[in-house]
Amino acid sequence: MTTPSDVHERCVDALPAWLDGALAADAAAELKTHVRDCADCRAELELARRVRASFEREWRDVAPLLEADREQTQFEVLWTLRVRA
Repeated sequence: MTTPSDVHERCVDALPAWLDGALAADAAAELKTHVRDCADCRAELELARRVRASFEREWRDVAPLLEADREQTQFEVLWTLRVRA
C-alpha cells in the first residue's frame, strides 16, 4: 500500500532528475500530474528550481577560476611573490 507520504517522498526525490530532463517519460508524467495537484510538492519544485538557479549562477563565477591554465598562472604569481619576500 502506498501512503501519501511515500508519494511525496518519491516526488521530492525525483525532482532533481526531472529538472535535469533525466526522468523517464512515464515517471515524468506521473510527477507532473502529482505536482499539479499537490501544493506541498509544487512548493518543493519551486524551491528546487531556485536552489538550482542559485548554484548555476555561483558556478558560472567559480568555474573559470578552476581552469588549469588559470590555476597555473595564479600559482606562478603567488610563487613569485613568495620568492621576493
